[in-house]
Amino acid sequence: NRTVNDAEVQAAKKYAQAARTDLEKRNRLRNYYDIYYQRMSALATTPELKLALQALKTAQQSMLDQPRVRPSPTAGPSGTPSPTPTSTPVKKKNKEKHKKMHK
Repeated sequence: NRTVNDAEVQAAKKYAQAARTDLEKRNRLRNYYDIYYQRMSALATTPELKLALQALKTAQQSMLDQPRVRPSPTAGPSGTPSPTPTSTPVKKKNKEKHKKMHK
């Protein structure tokens, strides 16, 4: 309860919940879990409890991973816009079909 009511933990949680994109929220939640479990570990009295907290932290943070999603490159402001590459479509050659000749 002391950890949940900690001002820094609450601020990190609110900051994470205010994220605009999914990726931003996952990154902020990682930071929140770091702060939260760091506080919990500081209050833990036994090594077993610290190991259990580390396992919980790892489990929470692994839920934030999206291994099948390729991150998109961030479009930063640049001086000149880069042109979009366009390719000319390749025309298919019409293959003449062999016609049967009837006599």
